[in-house]
Amino acid sequence: MALRKALAESKRNFRLALLPVVLPIVYRTAHRFLTRRKEELDGSDPSVSGNKHLRIVKKLYNVLPALLSSPLFILLPEAIRVQVALYFLSTALYNFARLKARPQVKFEDDHDSKDNWRDYLPPVWTVSMLANTCLLWSFIFEPHAFPETYHDGFIEHCRRYLPISRTLEDVRRILNNTDHAKSIWSSPHNYLVCEVLHPTEVSCRKNFLSAFKEEANRFAPWAAGATAVSMLFSGRFQFGKRSFTTIVFDFVSSAFRGTTYLSGSVTTIWAISCVLQRILPVSKFSKTRWIINSSLSSMWILLLSRGRQVAISLFQFRLAVYSVWKIYKSRGGRSIKYVFRL
Repeated sequence: MALRKALAESKRNFRLALLPVVLPIVYRTAHRFLTRRKEELDGSDPSVSGNKHLRIVKKLYNVLPALLSSPLFILLPEAIRVQVALYFLSTALYNFARLKARPQVKFEDDHDSKDNWRDYLPPVWTVSMLANTCLLWSFIFEPHAFPETYHDGFIEHCRRYLPISRTLEDVRRILNNTDHAKSIWSSPHNYLVCEVLHPTEVSCRKNFLSAFKEEANRFAPWAAGATAVSMLFSGRFQFGKRSFTTIVFDFVSSAFRGTTYLSGSVTTIWAISCVLQRILPVSKFSKTRWIINSSLSSMWILLLSRGRQVAISLFQFRLAVYSVWKIYKSRGGRSIKYVFRL
């Protein structure tokens, strides 16, 4: 048994080591072959280069090597392969939809200039809003689809709203089935959901402020470290080109915004439910209101810089796509074979 386990681990390590060796070889070989073929077509007779297949090679010779080498990712374990595939998907979609510089228009009445359809795309933070909606929905109503890697960490940062005194399955059952009615007369809470989410603290406002403070204290060191590393590698710690005051202010501002974003996002998701109970009609929008929760709690991302908004939105997009895919599969959806391998 131990020998079989050791052989399986050795095989896995061998496949992991083989990919970075074989992938560049296959890619470069295919690229050189197609480049030479394109050069031959450029210098050939027009009647020959007019062949349909040859025109495809001529147009896509920069893309075909990547397509030909991508099946090698089957060497990776399934969990890593899925993450790599989602990373490529999100990066490709972002680069395709990213705003491009429009040519300068000399005169305002120049009708020859054409609008770029990318100018009308919504801002990148809307991706974060939609992704958070999918993730919160899966956490409450489809827990099997929530990313397992981040399940325990998410719960750990929600202890003010997901207390240990009540099991997570019980909380999900109540949130899933409740009509958000008022609590029974013997309870100090006015609403059942408040009693479930923060049973020891009657005041919704005090519970939110306490939760925000606790999470800010926990996230602050991490945000400061991440900001320092980011500034170091981005060259913002150049004391010769920037004044000491500017660098310190930049560091404090980035760390503060990162801490506020993390603390606000994880606590507002649950705190808004206390507010909506007092606004929305009883027994109405019992599930839809969680979409409002996640959408409003995602607004904290506006505190971050454009670059961090993009990075976080794409990261959440990858998690959400995988969760939606698992929900789709659990409901009998058909899949394309090796969809995450290629």
